[in-house]
Amino acid sequence: MAAVPASGFWTADDVATYLKVSSAWVWKQVRSNTGFPFVKLGTRNYRFDPVKVRAWVDRQSSEGQP
Repeated sequence: MAAVPASGFWTADDVATYLKVSSAWVWKQVRSNTGFPFVKLGTRNYRFDPVKVRAWVDRQSSEGQP
C-alpha cells in the first residue's frame, strides 16, 4: 500500500489510502455534498487538504456518524 504524501494537497487516491476506503467512496462523498472537504481547481481537478480531511474524520467520530 502506498503512503500518503507528507506535505501538500492530497489526491482522491491519497485520501482513499489514508481512510482505507475506495477512491469511488471518496468521489461519492464529493458528489453528495455532505461536507466532505475538497478544493476544486479549474473545471475537473479536485484536491484535498489533509488537515481538513483529518478534522472531518474527527468530527464524524465525535458525532457517531459512519
